Amino acid sequence: MKGSFTIQLNDGIDSIGGFEMLDTILGTLTLEIMFKLSSVAAFSNLKYLGGYKLSSPGMLSSIPDMPRLEYLGDFIVEYSHVNDLPEFPLLNTIHGSFIIEENINLPIIRGYENIERVHGDLIIKYEPLEIIRRVESLTF
Repeated sequence: MKGSFTIQLNDGIDSIGGFEMLDTILGTLTLEIMFKLSSVAAFSNLKYLGGYKLSSPGMLSSIPDMPRLEYLGDFIVEYSHVNDLPEFPLLNTIHGSFIIEENINLPIIRGYENIERVHGDLIIKYEPLEIIRRVESLTF
């Protein structure tokens, strides 16, 4: 897909599934302001994602892993109830910003052991985190 994939301002959607044929989204995958959303079981075959933005996703408690993802631009998760973030085992670089902001149920950030670089901003703000695991160093 050459552009962005956006679902926003939709109170009728409580789950998102499918889209397994998509392996590339050059723009941003945005799931935003969906107050009834409680389940996402989609996008697991993505290899290239220009950006990922999850903002005010209702009662969604977890985001599925993206085990095939090789490229990621921005990664933004904000104003959510998620208690677990997706893992990206093949990534070693975030080509944009990594922003985790105001997620009231997020106790831990894990699964980013392979990330060596973030080319944009690195912001972790207003989180009730107990621990950020396996962060050996940050280079600015």
